[in-house]
Amino acid sequence: SYQLPAISIQLASYDRSKPVVIDPMIIYSTYLGGSDQEVTGRPDGDFKVDGAGNAYVTGFTQSTNFPASPGAFQTTFGGGQIDVFVTKLNPSGSALVYSTYLGGSSFDEVHGLAVDSGGNAYVAGETASSNFPTTPGAFQTTFSVGLGNAFVTKLDPIGAPVYSTYISGSQALAITLDAAGNAYVTGAAGPGLPTTPSAFQTAFGGGAVDCFVTKLNATGSALVYSTYLGGSGAEGSADIAVDAAGNAYVTGVTASDFPPNFPTTPGAFQTTSDGSPDVFVTKLNPTGSALVYSTYVGGSSSEGVDGLAVDSAGNAYIAGRISSTDFPTTPGAFQTTFGGIDDAFVTKLNPTGSALVYSTYVGGSSLDQRTGLAVDSAGNAHVTGITYSSDFPTTPGAFQTTFGGGAYDGFLMKLDPVGAPVYSTYLGGSGQDSLSSGAIALDATGNLYVAGFTTSMDFPITPGAFQTTSGGSNDGFVTKLNSTGSALIYSTYFGGGSGSDVISHIKVDGTGNAYVAGDTESVDFLTTPGAFQTTFGGNHDAFVAKIGPFNTPVGTNVSVSAGHGATVTFTAVVVPGDTGATTSSTGPTPPAGFSLGTPPTYYDITTTATYIPPVNICITYDPAQFGDPSSLRLFHFENNAWVDVTTSNDTNNFVICGQVSSFSLFVIAQLGFPLTSLGPANVWVGLKNSDDVGIRFDLRAEVYRNSTQLVGSGEVASVPGGSSGFNNAHQDTIPLTPVDGTRFQSGDTVSIKLFVRNACTGSGKNSGAARLWFNDSAANSRFDATIGTPRTYFLRDAFALATTPGPGPKKTIDVAAGAKCSPYKTFGTWTTTIP
Repeated sequence: SYQLPAISIQLASYDRSKPVVIDPMIIYSTYLGGSDQEVTGRPDGDFKVDGAGNAYVTGFTQSTNFPASPGAFQTTFGGGQIDVFVTKLNPSGSALVYSTYLGGSSFDEVHGLAVDSGGNAYVAGETASSNFPTTPGAFQTTFSVGLGNAFVTKLDPIGAPVYSTYISGSQALAITLDAAGNAYVTGAAGPGLPTTPSAFQTAFGGGAVDCFVTKLNATGSALVYSTYLGGSGAEGSADIAVDAAGNAYVTGVTASDFPPNFPTTPGAFQTTSDGSPDVFVTKLNPTGSALVYSTYVGGSSSEGVDGLAVDSAGNAYIAGRISSTDFPTTPGAFQTTFGGIDDAFVTKLNPTGSALVYSTYVGGSSLDQRTGLAVDSAGNAHVTGITYSSDFPTTPGAFQTTFGGGAYDGFLMKLDPVGAPVYSTYLGGSGQDSLSSGAIALDATGNLYVAGFTTSMDFPITPGAFQTTSGGSNDGFVTKLNSTGSALIYSTYFGGGSGSDVISHIKVDGTGNAYVAGDTESVDFLTTPGAFQTTFGGNHDAFVAKIGPFNTPVGTNVSVSAGHGATVTFTAVVVPGDTGATTSSTGPTPPAGFSLGTPPTYYDITTTATYIPPVNICITYDPAQFGDPSSLRLFHFENNAWVDVTTSNDTNNFVICGQVSSFSLFVIAQLGFPLTSLGPANVWVGLKNSDDVGIRFDLRAEVYRNSTQLVGSGEVASVPGGSSGFNNAHQDTIPLTPVDGTRFQSGDTVSIKLFVRNACTGSGKNSGAARLWFNDSAANSRFDATIGTPRTYFLRDAFALATTPGPGPKKTIDVAAGAKCSPYKTFGTWTTTIP
């Protein structure tokens, strides 16, 4: 039988009203780019993850050496200013499944990406290239001169083209799929859009552009339907969704308000415009021949929308920004009055479009903008954005109820199915904190994942995060908030120190792994060993990273990198969790008889996993911090005392290991500083008086630890005294022999005592006075010793030792040498403290 250990966590000071969880690990992080510029952020890129954990990223590139895979659909840069790229990374991030250019000799840009259950990728955007790559049998293989041309390309799971087609007269801004592999595309279109005979609106409505909705069959060979959606003003769609029955939902903005002739349906919530421009929401039947409903949603001033979601019941959720003081809200909504300047909004329409389930402002007295919308299976709407408002509405008990400072903070909000607030919180520090458009994801338990970029050095970061300090002026961040909005599960910076880093996208798989993609200018951006591309391509690269939910999974002999050179190996993990390490230069007094490194390092290793002991701890150390690596021991702080837990010390690879049953502080200590070499002592000795010319001296030196322990000594016999004056002094060398096994502790003193006598042999005088010179680079009496670290100790004024020569003036000490072979007389003792 066994007892699972109770795990205690020791942390530096933090807000104890909030729970703390150690951050998860990075599974992989890789650059993706060539020598020029790559961009993945919206509206010029997109990111998806399939059920197997493959990551799909698209954007634009200006690099002629972007990493395209052999045999890809298009392996060379098409030309012009920019090409689209589409890249699929394997689940470990170690290799490309495929990577391809997508573009012709002019301008090519991507705005949408979708991936079906079979791993086929669908890319939509716009092109000005008459030689954009199309496939035989596709719906439209030739470029329409003088018209805008959208494109839709489908790649199979290994990157081979299924189809690639133009759609003339249009600009594709969003794409979605149904279960049969039909692609639904929306955006803006002018005259020349191909429509189908029975479509709802076959003629261009007028204005600059209309919205359009086009449904392509699974092979890309034909239109299932294609329709305009617009009145006499300008329209543009922002997003599209499709339900299980094949109804397509589209939202955007219309300026068809004078007259208000955007197509609406009888009985819809709002059939006339109250101002310009207004938001619209339209639901098309599966054949595209009729509107299920179509409605304005707006007040007397301008509105914008950029998010759409549909739940399983057919309710449509939209979010965006408004400047209307009379935007339609519902009684009892979270915020029924306009906050000021621009507010965000969230609106839920019933399945028939006839009424609002709820509609609310979201904002304070300054500027507020929505950046993300996600709806969970229970019908809770999660909204993110940025706010300049110090009075943005937050809820009691939320993670951050006050404005962090700077120009703007992020905000995170959750509304229940009837629009009541579950939580509303700021997310930010004292700088500028931005949540990227669309960088929002949910897991099965309702935890919210967001990403963006920050200039705040005090952005909310969780202890143990893999990057707890900002790398530069503009770093990415990844944050996971619990389902009640009361605490961060984890939050980390993500960036390098040499450039700007922006996370534009985040996705979550079924096991809680978070995948992020974005752009970096940092040559030192964090990458992982074995990742596809670990070095910066140049100028401005894309990147993709995968973050695991737990770095300590269930299993036996589970080995985890805890950071700071510490590795933890569990005998068995029963419940997964996170394991991490923090370091500090301060801690309990070192074990008796041992000293710490320079600088000292205490390791606080913690885990949230449930495990069966014992646990093996290995720490890679810097030998330069210690005098003698062979003397090192690993100590664990247990019951207010240090316990030696050392099991091995690899002095070749500088790894020390120990075995424990619980976690707390660890420290590497050495059995003092070994005295591994000593001497010689070089001393300048001469005569005090010229009358003593001819006398010779015997010299002796003794080295002590803490004044009383003799650790080395030596003599030199019958050295000449010379004549008086420094220029006639001699630099005499006294060999020193150390005492084996001597060790010093930090704080001990080392001292040298110098002696002289009238030489026993060869002396021509029976008495005389010896003069010792020191304290000047020209008279640098000194001795060498390796006490952990090799140093030269110089005799300085006031009987002090120093590791640099004195600045002068020269100092002298005179001693009467006495009769021949008389007892030694001392010049004095010079002392210093071991650091």
